[in-house]
Amino acid sequence: FSDVDKAAVGAIGERFGKFVSPERLKALPDLPSKFESQRELRKSYREETGHKAPDGLAGFTRADSPAHISVAEMTNVPEVVLHERLHHLSSPDAKRLLGEKLYEGVTQDLAIEVLGQEPHPEDMTGYPTERAQAHSLRNQVGSEAVYRAYFQGDAKPLRAAIDKALAEKPLAGMQDKIKELPPLE
Repeated sequence: FSDVDKAAVGAIGERFGKFVSPERLKALPDLPSKFESQRELRKSYREETGHKAPDGLAGFTRADSPAHISVAEMTNVPEVVLHERLHHLSSPDAKRLLGEKLYEGVTQDLAIEVLGQEPHPEDMTGYPTERAQAHSLRNQVGSEAVYRAYFQGDAKPLRAAIDKALAEKPLAGMQDKIKELPPLE
């Protein structure tokens, strides 16, 4: 599995290297992922977080420790490795800036981007709703603004892009409602 981990680190660095701090990118290989059975993963989760592992856990990451990846579903391993390794490279402020659900959605969307293929509808993939929201956001405001918030903790370009997108779209139905108003006398 170490080859999958090394390939993920290389692909992420190649794709997002200009957005990630060089220090975090350089330190990534020093925290190789741990590949564990579902039982070992749940035990590691409890030991590191002090909480019971949530149902369906496929992996988890803490900034200062290796990613933990379940090998229970072998076909999901590359996607989970990418997802968890992206967490390692995200800004310490990203979750606060984006909110937990959008943060996970962006992480998953970027993992799918690096993977280079959309999951099939029947495939079990992490955070499908959150990923769809993140993908929609990237389509509306552009990926670079999202990358800067996620990797650099800089939300200004994202806020500006959202403001611009909102200003360019009239409020739904507002113009039609104004036309229906009686004339002012």
